Amino acid sequence: MLQQLLEPSGFEVTVVYNGNDALQRYKEENFDIVMTDVVMDPMDGLTLLAEIKKYDPDAIVIMMSGFTTKETAIKALKIGAFDFQEKPFQFKELLLSVRAAVEERIKRTAAPEDDAAIERLERMKNKDLDKREREIEEREKALETSQQQIEEAEKMLQEREAFLEMSENTLFEKGQILQEQETQLEQLMEDFEKQKSDTDE
Repeated sequence: MLQQLLEPSGFEVTVVYNGNDALQRYKEENFDIVMTDVVMDPMDGLTLLAEIKKYDPDAIVIMMSGFTTKETAIKALKIGAFDFQEKPFQFKELLLSVRAAVEERIKRTAAPEDDAAIERLERMKNKDLDKREREIEEREKALETSQQQIEEAEKMLQEREAFLEMSENTLFEKGQILQEQETQLEQLMEDFEKQKSDTDE
């Protein structure tokens, strides 16, 4: 789940499935940050946190748990946890915590003149900015499309109203013609009756 959440934001994620493997991989690869659950077997998260901090005092560890107690969180922070995230995650808060953790790791391990570390941090920020710009562009396009659809709908409505108005005018004109024809027919009938009366006389 963390991998699916973080990789789209530009982070490289390595997944292990128990505390022993996590400790061994950290010693081999020295990751920027570690994110671990509290409840694990055979090595629980607090023990893993303590072992990592013993190996690397500058290590950045974010603890996670769906069964958090205040005492557990305080204990983790006293051991040296950088942050404590409760499950289910609030993605924005989690992302902010991870970014802050990575920046803190770079500050702790890199000298100011370490161009590679600084460049790595800048790449991460720029990638995130590029993603945000793309999201903004997509939203603007969606809004533009919606505006076009609204304009088209308004145009269709205007055309329909014009058609209905024209139809009403046409019906009115036809009504007038029928009325005139009825009047003419009545006049013809009157003339016919008059002529018939004159003939009878």
